[in-house]
Amino acid sequence: MISCCRCQTEYLSSEKSCPNCGYAAEFNGDILLWSSELDDINYKAESLTFLAEQEDNYFWFEARRNLVALCLKRFFPDFSSLLEVGCGTGYLLSGIALTSPNADLYASDVFIEALNLTAKKFLGSP
Repeated sequence: MISCCRCQTEYLSSEKSCPNCGYAAEFNGDILLWSSELDDINYKAESLTFLAEQEDNYFWFEARRNLVALCLKRFFPDFSSLLEVGCGTGYLLSGIALTSPNADLYASDVFIEALNLTAKKFLGSP
């Protein structure tokens, strides 16, 4: 089931567009873009590359990743899938992948640059 991001009508995911308003998500390569309107976002996509460079060398990122993985193991030990909303560079999701290798992991973000960085962590450089 999908909820249209324009009119909130719920419809089957097999339909290509919203039966109420006709909205259809766009694709950028293999990445599904539910909304390309970024007018209200204060974060700059250019910051993502800098952030990715800092994550491996800054204690806070590692501690947060370890805490999330620990909480998942403790409170949801048998989880089989997870969607990270606002994946950024994919650092957190890549840590979850290490501790839960059998889980199906999904990433979402408003920036295509973030999704590309996340994809590189999982698929390697194109």
